[in-house]
Formats: sequence, C-alpha cells, structure tokens
Amino acid sequence: MPAITYYLLDFYIEPKEQCFSSSGILTIKNDSDIEKKNIPLLLYCDLNIKEIRYENNVGIKFTQEIVSFQEYDGFKVNYINVHLDKPLMKNGEFKLYIEYEGKLNGYTSVMQYVKDSIDKEFSIIRNDCIAYPVIAYPNDKSWMKSFFNPIRYRVSVNVPKEYIVGCSGILKNINNDNA
Repeated sequence: MPAITYYLLDFYIEPKEQCFSSSGILTIKNDSDIEKKNIPLLLYCDLNIKEIRYENNVGIKFTQEIVSFQEYDGFKVNYINVHLDKPLMKNGEFKLYIEYEGKLNGYTSVMQYVKDSIDKEFSIIRNDCIAYPVIAYPNDKSWMKSFFNPIRYRVSVNVPKEYIVGCSGILKNINNDNA
C-alpha cells in the first residue's frame, strides 16, 4: 500500500465554534510492487474533505462516505477514495493538495483515551483520532499498519491570539500576528 511520507499542513482552530479547518500537501510514495489507481484515505467521521487536487492545481476526483470499521460498529470514519488520473507506479511519488474541515468529538465509545476535541478551554488534535489523513482501509489491520510508516511533518497551527499552542514534536518557532 502507498504511504504518506511527509505532511505539510496548516490548521486554523476556532475554539469558540469548536471546529477547525486544515489545508496542505501530502507527499505519497508507492513502495509496493503494484501500481495504484486509487488511494484510500481515512479521516475522523465529523471531518469533511472540501477539495483534493494535484500540486499543479488540477482537481482529483474522490468520493467520501461515513463508514464503520468492520471490527467495531461504533468506530466510524470518513472513508475517502481518491481516484488518480494516472496510476502511481512502483517507487513513484506525488504530492496531493488537500483541504478539510469539521469537528472532533473523540472515540471514547471504542477507545477510552481518545478524547480529542476542539474546545474554548482545551483542544487536542492527534492522529489517534484520525485528525490527519491516513492511507488505510476502514478496518483495524489496515489502520494499525499505517502507524508503522515513518512520517516527517511540518504543521502550523493558527489560533486566536488569546490561546496558546503546544507541540509534542519539535517546536520551531512561534509567530504572534496581531491581525
């Protein structure tokens, strides 16, 4: 299965409205021996894809639907099927531009510790809640396999000026734009 090797994402957090939007670029590489015409993506069930396109601004056809994992009826995800114009060849790589938005309400019915949300008091956005697109099918084996792919990332998080952003990765800089 292809894998995301690099995330370049910008998040815009709206704590008072309890939602966020994100846009950016996913670098995807196909290490398998099979060319891929479709790329399966998963996102949290209350996140909606607004647009997917190639880096040259040509739109990519995709479908999205809310489905449950085969193993857990309460584990609902937005399953996105990206239909490539040309197959992604063995060892091929491309950049996919993506925009999505919505809310996070955790997965406490399936995983007690996954309480990710956007809130005016405290917000948390982690991949455990599938807040970032993941290449996987909506089943436990495929999703768990995606965790073993090494990923580099650069993420910016924009919040209203009265909020503070924390990062469990390497925090490079803080910009305080009063705009």
